[in-house]
Amino acid sequence: MINADDYGIPEICKLEQDAGPCLALFERWWYNNDLGQCKNFTYGGCYGNENNFRTKLECQQNCKICELEKKVGPCKASIPRWWYDNGECKKFRYGGCKGNDNNFKTLEECQKTCNVCEFEKDHGPCDALFPRWWYDKGECKKFVYGGCKGNGNNFKTLEECQARCQYPYKKK
Repeated sequence: MINADDYGIPEICKLEQDAGPCLALFERWWYNNDLGQCKNFTYGGCYGNENNFRTKLECQQNCKICELEKKVGPCKASIPRWWYDNGECKKFRYGGCKGNDNNFKTLEECQKTCNVCEFEKDHGPCDALFPRWWYDKGECKKFVYGGCKGNGNNFKTLEECQARCQYPYKKK
């Protein structure tokens, strides 16, 4: 497990929120490295930086929130939640404040966000031809990604696929 300020968080996820100078009103997500959470913001539509994601799920998957340590927080509530640890989603009791994004309301939400190595290959509905890698039964394989939708079992490089899914990933 890594902490939010650890080297394991991609560099783009350490960038500050940047709405850019334009005046459009696009809802986007950015990773707040200090909190270990993806937060929404209004993007102006131009410039800004790469810490800018269309969905919360895209932010969470790109910024490796599934590798954050479980954080119960200092508050005294006892809320049943799920966190991802070494290839599986586990139950824990959340205190109710100051946690991080490795904290899911349901087992299904945890699995959808973090168990990307078990997802089927998904080209997506678009027609671009991006070379990508996906994890299948113990190895990373090449495929062509259409450029939109798809799922988290979609890596830009072989090394990225192997780092996420081959070790220390534990398949159930």
